[in-house]
Amino acid sequence: MAVILLQFSQSYLLKRLWNWWRGQLTPLLPEKARVLLIPRNRFYITFSDEKTIAILHPQSDGQLRELARLPVGGLRLWSEDADLPDNPVFILLLRPGQYLRRRFDLPAAARENLKQVVGFELDRHTPFTADQVYFAVKVADVLPKQSQIRVDVALTPKRVLDGFVNQLPTVSLRQATISAGPDLRPEQDFDLLPPELKSRPPRLLRLLNLGLAGLLVVLLVLAFAVPVVRYDRTIQSLERQVDQTRRAAAKANDIKRELLQLQKQIRFVLDKKNEAPPIITLMEEISQRIPDDTWLTGFQFRDGRINIDGKSPAASKLVELLEASPYLKDVHFVSPITHDRASGLERFRISMEITDGTKPDSGA
Repeated sequence: MAVILLQFSQSYLLKRLWNWWRGQLTPLLPEKARVLLIPRNRFYITFSDEKTIAILHPQSDGQLRELARLPVGGLRLWSEDADLPDNPVFILLLRPGQYLRRRFDLPAAARENLKQVVGFELDRHTPFTADQVYFAVKVADVLPKQSQIRVDVALTPKRVLDGFVNQLPTVSLRQATISAGPDLRPEQDFDLLPPELKSRPPRLLRLLNLGLAGLLVVLLVLAFAVPVVRYDRTIQSLERQVDQTRRAAAKANDIKRELLQLQKQIRFVLDKKNEAPPIITLMEEISQRIPDDTWLTGFQFRDGRINIDGKSPAASKLVELLEASPYLKDVHFVSPITHDRASGLERFRISMEITDGTKPDSGA
């Protein structure tokens, strides 16, 4: 309850402050500025009696200036002859004696359904019931200590207001309000005209308003949807870029693995090549080690070993000569030495293992 009262009090005080500030500031403005603030299409109609009406227009000082006084039947002719702005707004202004105003207190909780509660209380504070009058209500003050609100009620009998409205078929009434004091200053906080008696704007204007409202809804939807669509498209673009980068990285990794494998293979070949001297070097080494009177008839190289066949006058000395080479080791005869009758030389077959050339000479 305290929170509700605090909210009511704040809104009420702000409203009163705004009205006071506007009322104090408006007279200080230059007359040209005050004229610009006046709604020039607003006109007030008041009944001085049942058959005579006055047309009033607001001025820069807040007062109403009487434009015409004429019988009710002459309103159509006046509205056709008068230089009225586009879409004029007519408001029925009730004079003192044509309405009743009361102020009383209600529990603060009544604020939520204020008009309904006031309708139940009318017969206690006025000589009328709710179904006999048109009424409007506003909160005049907040009483936090008593947990109450003070309401200001304005009402007029239905027969009175209906009689006035029925005599004004030539204008479109938008509101019925009350006047305060002899200067007939209107109090806009009260609108006694029920919705069923208010004039509806022209059909074209209604359609225009509906179109503008629909356009506003579309623009609001677009205002929310366009950033979402752009954000979604940006995400999709980034995802495509990430996917392309991921595929490029995977391809680069495959190329890197292939390159490493090739490097391993090349290193293996180079290592194998470096492990043993070239075959040309070995052939040259062997040819220099064997005597000039020795002939080779066969030369085989396989799995790091060399087998040679040939004929020599002294085959037994060849093993010693070949073992002295830094590129050869484990030199031995594969088969027994035989005598060749045709040439008179010894036939031999020697096998030897290739080294890396680091073996020291036999005389070292």
